[in-house]
Amino acid sequence: MGEYSITDLCNALRLEFTKRNQIFFEYAWNNKFGDFLKEESRYAKLVEWLNEEIDLRGDMIDVLSPANWSNEFETGYIESLKEFAVMVHTRDLLLDSRTTMEMRERIEKMLCNHYGIHYNEELESYV
Repeated sequence: MGEYSITDLCNALRLEFTKRNQIFFEYAWNNKFGDFLKEESRYAKLVEWLNEEIDLRGDMIDVLSPANWSNEFETGYIESLKEFAVMVHTRDLLLDSRTTMEMRERIEKMLCNHYGIHYNEELESYV
């Protein structure tokens, strides 16, 4: 079996989420905002934060991989994969032009609640 990387995992997740998002947006009523993130830096900053966290989680997944260790890291590995998937999915939703402002607000609220972050107006970033 060939080498499997975090990039491969990310691509597999993105493909699956893309299929599911297509179904979701066929049913959801949306106002199109065009390239929303170019105009709205707050959500662009949230995507930047997600990208950094996705990279970090990817590194954790590599380190904790069952290919490298015995079962002692199973819980950490599975939790890292869960968080990785949530982050990839929410990032892709934020970047999707079909996502409305209300949807982005709900995504932001969930991420802030779950990860204990908030947008700092003075720093213009998530902390």
